[in-house]
Amino acid sequence: MAEIPVESTVVGAGGTVLFVDDERNILRAVERSLRTLTGRLITVDSAGEAIEVLGQDNIDILVSDYRMPRRDGLSLLRDVKRAYPTVHRIVLSGYVDDPDILRALGSGLASSFFAKPWDDSQFRAKISHVLEVRRILQNRRLLEIVSAVDRLATLPPLYLELSRAIDEDKSVDEIALCVAQDPSAAAAVLHMANSAFYGTNYTGSITTLKDAVLTLGLVHLKEIMLALTLIGEHQWASTDFEHILKIFVHSLVLSYFVRVFHQKLHRSGIPKHLQSAAIVHDIGKIILIKYYPDRFRRIIQEMGSSKLTFYDAEIALGHEGQTHSEIGAYFLDLWNMPDVLTHNALFHHSPDAGEAGNEAAQTIGYLNILLNSIELAPDPGRVDLSLYARQGVSAEFLSGFKKEAVELMHENYVRFRRWFGPMR
Repeated sequence: MAEIPVESTVVGAGGTVLFVDDERNILRAVERSLRTLTGRLITVDSAGEAIEVLGQDNIDILVSDYRMPRRDGLSLLRDVKRAYPTVHRIVLSGYVDDPDILRALGSGLASSFFAKPWDDSQFRAKISHVLEVRRILQNRRLLEIVSAVDRLATLPPLYLELSRAIDEDKSVDEIALCVAQDPSAAAAVLHMANSAFYGTNYTGSITTLKDAVLTLGLVHLKEIMLALTLIGEHQWASTDFEHILKIFVHSLVLSYFVRVFHQKLHRSGIPKHLQSAAIVHDIGKIILIKYYPDRFRRIIQEMGSSKLTFYDAEIALGHEGQTHSEIGAYFLDLWNMPDVLTHNALFHHSPDAGEAGNEAAQTIGYLNILLNSIELAPDPGRVDLSLYARQGVSAEFLSGFKKEAVELMHENYVRFRRWFGPMR
């Protein structure tokens, strides 16, 4: 095992990266690639040595090769997830389309993936970005807020059961039975499978949960059920329930438009596994309502008196660094959710501050800002179109988008209010 101190002359986020690969030439390439990253790089050539290091050192990021002799990388990642859940896990492989890797990403076994050979600048940017996110989520003011609830804010049992069923490759019938345990969630899942939210457009032809699960796909299902079970596990006061419902419908409408908006902004299709990543971007608001209701109501009052968005009202009240964005990202990270969900929660109000080259997260951020503007002031004059015009999005498209967004929000607010009514 060799420990390589990394030069600290270039600005970057400090931390410790553990890299595992059985090929020495790959380890040397990593040492060259990350030589300008502030912090430490530890390289080992076997999973056994990696486990030893993890037991002795405070590791921030583990990067593991997928195929190694004696023990494969996915087995290592599985053990690290269980024993060291706060370690950020990245899988490295020359087999881009391997279904095991795609399953590992979808289940949270690995937070992200890099293909061999990698682009040095993208690799350094990814590692630096992960370390910076960890630094943000360890902010003292944020920890003061979340420390009071981090032992209580656990994932709902139904969601954990569903996750286990998916991770263990249970049958679609068994997975559908998990969803069926929550009638309101089951009704919502059926509705989404029959709608255009995820590009299905089946308009009523899907009548069973099994078909709904097959239509949505397991990655989308997990993200949808995370939001639904977090809403459904609590008996909300009437006023709080209305806010919860608006948060969910806002996220749902954002997910509906993300495909077409991504095409308009970037002239390319958004990866399918990211289409539902926006579902839990506002999860920090749900946590605030549940654990800090007085603070949430003060923010709502500030919004009403100052005509600000929720996020801007938080900043105006002095909550910078501990807004719903940081709170949501903290718990998604704590719960070991896929990296993209944490990223979207953290940067959805500052899309240009996130990871360089992450076009999907930028799309979600820009779209979130636009939807917030429309919800706050339907007058188009209040919406700054220059941000989108620079990207070639036409005023005609934005005008039609606004009208459809308002209609979708109203239609689904009414529908989901009926389904979730017993939660009040």
